[in-house]
Amino acid sequence: MKSYIVFFLCKSQVIKLSSKTFDIDSGLYAYLGSCGKACASRISRHMIRSISKKRWHVDYLDCEPLSAIIFDCPEHEMGVALSNLEHVKSFGNSDDPNVPRLFRITDMPIFLNYVIVVCAKIKYNNA
Repeated sequence: MKSYIVFFLCKSQVIKLSSKTFDIDSGLYAYLGSCGKACASRISRHMIRSISKKRWHVDYLDCEPLSAIIFDCPEHEMGVALSNLEHVKSFGNSDDPNVPRLFRITDMPIFLNYVIVVCAKIKYNNA
């Protein structure tokens, strides 16, 4: 299964859902998701942001989508490997509460390099 990262520029906001509240500081964020054959439609849902029915936590973000990258690495393994980075606790991971999905980015080149290395290591270890 493939994974993807969508980059968002967010303003400061509080997202209140039925059972959780998330404080999002202004800044750059990366959302990690999974996709099989439907990568294009999944990513376009995040990029277009004209969502009539909100289904996932990421649908509630009031942020500007910037770009997206697809990786040939499983979302769960990517999330576990990236869990040491700054992230919004419990955001987007109802199905797997110990694996972060929304990461705060303070340095884009370092983040991108780290993600690429993580995926390469996962691919190498699974070969």
